[in-house]
Amino acid sequence: MGITISLDDFGTGYASLSQLQSLPFDRIKIDKSFVTSLLSDSQNDAIVSTILSLGRALHLPITAEGIEDDGTRDRLSQLGCSDGQGWLFGKAMAGAEIRATLGIAEPKPIEVETPDVPAAERRDRKRRASGGRR
Repeated sequence: MGITISLDDFGTGYASLSQLQSLPFDRIKIDKSFVTSLLSDSQNDAIVSTILSLGRALHLPITAEGIEDDGTRDRLSQLGCSDGQGWLFGKAMAGAEIRATLGIAEPKPIEVETPDVPAAERRDRKRRASGGRR
C-alpha cells in the first residue's frame, strides 16, 4: 500500500528502545530537543551520534527534527545524518498553500452513499455541503 511508519520524537517520552523491538518502524526521527542544542551541548551531540549509530545498525533511516541553522545541518551531515526537517528548509504551511506552491489541484470531496437516509434529506445535505449551490 506504500505506507511507512516513523518512530517520532525518538529519545523522549514513549518513543523508546523497546518500541523498536515490538513495532515495525521504517524510520526513526530524532527529537528536536536533542538537535536544536547539538552545537552547544556535548551530551546532546553524543546522544544524536548514538541514535545515528543505532539506526545504521538496525538498517533504519534517520531524520533529524528541528534543524534551524546551517551549523546544525553541517554537524548532522558530519555525523552521517542526511535527512532532516526544520525551519532551515521551510516554514509550516497550510495545505492549500502547499498545493498552490507545488501546483497540485484542490482535492474533490468524497461522496458517500447513505441508503438509509431518504433521498430528499441526502439532497439537502449535499446542498448545505456545497454552500447552497445546486
